[in-house]
Amino acid sequence: MALLEFQCNKCREIFDKLVFGDDRSNISCPQCGSKDYKQVFQGKSLFGQIGSSESESFVCPAQRSGQCPGCH
Repeated sequence: MALLEFQCNKCREIFDKLVFGDDRSNISCPQCGSKDYKQVFQGKSLFGQIGSSESESFVCPAQRSGQCPGCH
């Protein structure tokens, strides 16, 4: 299960959809209903957007406070 971001090729609306595995059969633009879309590759996490050139490097809040045993 992943939260993915898409852009409608018809009206250019950008929208998020929760996707289970590879099943994209129920994806349609919430603005115009079109099923003609492309996936926008922008990483998202519970803490905000990652991988953006505008954002700083992500540091986990637990790691920042020194209470993190590590993610790996």
